Amino acid sequence: MRSLLLILVTMFSAFGLSAQNKELTFTDAVAIGLNDNVVMKNTRNSLRSFKADKSFQAMAFTPNLGVQGGLSQTSGPQVDPEKGLINATTSNFRSSIGSNLVLYNGHSRINSLRASSYRLEGQELLIKRTEQDLINQVALQFLQVLLDQELLKISEENLLTQQRTLAEISGFVEVGSRPEVDKYRQEADVKRFELLVIQAKNNLTSDKASLAQTLQLDPSNDFVVVRPGWNIDLIRVMEYDLDELYNTALDSRADYQRLETEENASKHDFKRSFNGYVPNLSAFASFGSTFFDDNDSSTPTDPFSDQMSDRRSTSYGLNLTIPLWDRLQTRNNRVFNRVNYENAMNNVEFLEKTVKIEVQIAYNNFIDVSAGYSVSLAQHEAAKLAFETQQESYNVGLATQVELAIANEAYIGAQASLAQTGYRLLFQKIILDYATGVLTQEGISNQ
Repeated sequence: MRSLLLILVTMFSAFGLSAQNKELTFTDAVAIGLNDNVVMKNTRNSLRSFKADKSFQAMAFTPNLGVQGGLSQTSGPQVDPEKGLINATTSNFRSSIGSNLVLYNGHSRINSLRASSYRLEGQELLIKRTEQDLINQVALQFLQVLLDQELLKISEENLLTQQRTLAEISGFVEVGSRPEVDKYRQEADVKRFELLVIQAKNNLTSDKASLAQTLQLDPSNDFVVVRPGWNIDLIRVMEYDLDELYNTALDSRADYQRLETEENASKHDFKRSFNGYVPNLSAFASFGSTFFDDNDSSTPTDPFSDQMSDRRSTSYGLNLTIPLWDRLQTRNNRVFNRVNYENAMNNVEFLEKTVKIEVQIAYNNFIDVSAGYSVSLAQHEAAKLAFETQQESYNVGLATQVELAIANEAYIGAQASLAQTGYRLLFQKIILDYATGVLTQEGISNQ
């Protein structure tokens, strides 16, 4: 029984540890974000209203159809065609079916449908760009958490190194081969590195919370991000032509294409506002019948079915409306829509320049980070060798504790620099793909 309880406790402990330290890959993080992020959900949800509006505008070309009916009873003085004014109680029932069709309204329906179609296309493009925004945001936050984990690991390893160095110096001091001040200096360094570990943990916790908020994860469940398995050496040797990147961005950026669709939609809104200056022509038709019953009359009333059959009526015709004076309403609408159209054109022109600037910045950053990674590799190797040399020199009495501390600081800085440039380089292609508008969920899985 005790063995069974021990096994169960071990299983639950292992399960709890696994749940608290769930591994999160970048691909999984993107998938979770695209599925659960609130902004992403709302953007997709808004697509339904644009689809409904397009269907509504398309149905404006069809006739409407409606059925009307009414039942009433009137008591008191009434005019009878044969008897004149009488005091009676009568009942009436009437029903009809009618339809109306707009034949011409200055192409308002055509322009409304085209504007709605462009806005639906724009919303689809907004969804695409929002997905790219989210992938880029997740990439930056994931990168920061990944870097925080590495910096925490470096800080903890350096703390252990400093603690071992303190133990060695304490031994040297005890045998009199080193001054006691070296021990005090090293103790101060150990305390400083303990503080750095605490700060690194706090940074990691804070950046994890930001990533969890973006992904809508439960903040009580801890996780560990996993370094993507992308080949950094392949990323380093990638070459790009800046002019080709410009052209790719203008052809692929969904936000730029969306502004173009908004410009076209505003153009058709402006055309539609001319409707107030032109005549409107519509056709109508209706068919109905009535039933009448004089409750006080001694003459029998014809049966309901006979009256409904005998009193059938049909009407049809055309309605023509010619606007003469609308108190400047049409003029006001045209000015308003003209301003919106011009603003939309200005937005397209502005974003075209912005896209080129963003592509250039992403391209320059890619070049800089790639070069910086090569430099960091060389610096790391040199700093590591210098620290190991100073460590050996100090152990044999050829270097001071200050020289050893300086070499250690340089080595720590080189470690942090290599980690930062290495992880940044891993994600530079994603940032460049985002700037050019070709970033996709499938693309990051195939890098």
